[in-house]
Amino acid sequence: MKIVQINQSDLQGRRFNGYDLQLELNARGIPTKQFVLRKTSNNPNVIEIPGDGIRTAINNYVNMFEYNNSIRSLLSPFGWAVMKHPEFIKSSLVHAHLIYNSLFSFACYPTLSQLKPTVMTIHDPYVWTGRCIYPFECEKWKEGCHNCSSLGGLYPLQEDNSHYLWQLKKTAFSQCELDLVVATDWMMQFAINSPITSHLKNVHLIPFGINTDVFHARRDKQGARRKLGIRLNSFVILFRDSYFPLKGLDLINSMLKTLKVDTHITLLTVGEKGSVKKNSYKLVERGWIYDEEEMADVYAAADLFLMPSRGEAFGLMAIEAMASGIPVVIMEGTALTSVTDAPACGVLCRDQNEFNASVKRLINSPEERQTRGELGRKLAETNYRVEDHFRRIFELYEDVLKRRKRRE
Repeated sequence: MKIVQINQSDLQGRRFNGYDLQLELNARGIPTKQFVLRKTSNNPNVIEIPGDGIRTAINNYVNMFEYNNSIRSLLSPFGWAVMKHPEFIKSSLVHAHLIYNSLFSFACYPTLSQLKPTVMTIHDPYVWTGRCIYPFECEKWKEGCHNCSSLGGLYPLQEDNSHYLWQLKKTAFSQCELDLVVATDWMMQFAINSPITSHLKNVHLIPFGINTDVFHARRDKQGARRKLGIRLNSFVILFRDSYFPLKGLDLINSMLKTLKVDTHITLLTVGEKGSVKKNSYKLVERGWIYDEEEMADVYAAADLFLMPSRGEAFGLMAIEAMASGIPVVIMEGTALTSVTDAPACGVLCRDQNEFNASVKRLINSPEERQTRGELGRKLAETNYRVEDHFRRIFELYEDVLKRRKRRE
């Protein structure tokens, strides 16, 4: 068995984009390569699409041309380059992850699944809509995305071409024979109810996993705070800084304007930098972190984790926080409700006022934080161990190859 993982990047999102999976496979003696558009690791098993300057120029031109013509994810040539690579040709199975943004054209999908037994993990609902990543209350994705009312945001269109793009996706998937993987029941409902993928017989619910031996509540909190330069007696609020509006940073900034508590507050962020309005609070920005041990120290230093995303198909950081014994605050309407077992474990909010009140309550309620932290740890140990994720993915690979062999 020789496996190929395909994703946009290697280290960013490594715990769910195939990078850690290829590490585990190679450690088990199963030769595995990962193809990416942007390589940031030194791992020899990660193959970047060659010609950085040329690649960037082509990518910029394709994006500009697609935007000017109100199309998306159709003209990228890099997928064809991957499928001609010797390591791809030698592989026995392909596992595709986030490939539609600048890497693979949807036109490649039928060829990909015909050339190799293919597993595809769907990370967000974009494959089921004409142009948007999250349709929210809109249900036009069930019938063809006619008359789109929102052409802005990520992957914008100048003109409403959403039905045409939806139809192209439907045509592409109708010619594919592949196994889909989704991480939540929330995503499974899209796969089942969308005309784009409802014909596929093999759709698997396999939650992502984390290393619960690294992310745990026994980690030295004071030691972690010393490393990060945080006062030992401060109340630490952790969240992801993101320019992406769906991540809900505006809700956090609004909450911070009105938050009044009798304790010293430190804001601890990961991800991007520069978007947080710190007001009178101490702000510690860590940027992107790719090392598990370093990330575990960040959780250990925190007292509360905020993930008020308006669009979330899983939410790995919420799982890591729960495994670390930290209560998690979320907004309703995403996969996080079921992932965090809210409201029993995760703190579920419907609007800005509830979000503000929940944060203030948790700051003033050490008993509730302790209870929810213990529930979160138990939930992570029961449902989200990385060993279970790897095992189920390996079993799927074996099943896919057996099915393909029987047909041959």
